[in-house]
Amino acid sequence: MILKNNWFRTNIEDLHKDVYAKIKLEYDAGDFIPTNFTDSTKKIALEIQTKYDHIYVAYSGGMDSEYVVRLFHKNNIKFTPVCAWPEATRQIQYAYSVCKELNLNPIIIKLNDDDILEIIEEMNIKVSTLINQPPICAICKLAKKLDSDAIVVTGENFFDDAFAPREMHVYNDLITKYRNMILPFFLYNQHIVYEILVAKQSKAQLYNIPFRKKIRTKDYISENLKKKAKKYYIIDRYESLEDIRISANKFLPSKLLK
Repeated sequence: MILKNNWFRTNIEDLHKDVYAKIKLEYDAGDFIPTNFTDSTKKIALEIQTKYDHIYVAYSGGMDSEYVVRLFHKNNIKFTPVCAWPEATRQIQYAYSVCKELNLNPIIIKLNDDDILEIIEEMNIKVSTLINQPPICAICKLAKKLDSDAIVVTGENFFDDAFAPREMHVYNDLITKYRNMILPFFLYNQHIVYEILVAKQSKAQLYNIPFRKKIRTKDYISENLKKKAKKYYIIDRYESLEDIRISANKFLPSKLLK
């Protein structure tokens, strides 16, 4: 994944061989002056604008990706929102509503069970969730087809167990083919992570976006898909999850500063 100066690293490759391998996290302190969340996110957005010509934002309708969309729009950064989550999540309706409000024309990729299974089989991957990873892969595939130098900005961050298997696999065993074009906005550098940690606020407070619950129907992943994808689907990863949470707790604000 695209991180500034590759500032943190994991031994995630070990999980390809053993899903219960102990996870290790290494990270470098950053040379920055603490400011605030709003200023640091704006700075990152403008830096991304200067570095990349073709920017796509993976927009699920969640609060994280909405913040990125609104931030880029506010700062007149040229980008294309792409919505590729299964319609059954219903959360995607939030994305459609915001795009209409901001007069944005999103690319919409509708995924059914066969599409998701095809992506998983094509990549020959092990997944920890069937709902997040295939859509990201579909977005990367499309973006690369449209622009060979495209990047895909995502909203993963420390709020959502950033080092849980679900999040790490989005960038690693799922998208080995595309990892060099994925930029996780809220993990981009030490500065933004620092500001998130010291703010100690909820997403709604930090993003200044009204709180709303995720909306998913009970059958957003069909039993048929679960059955067909069984050999790719890692269901029991609690031990690994706990290892990663413990490791993630080593990220302390004081250690992110040089």
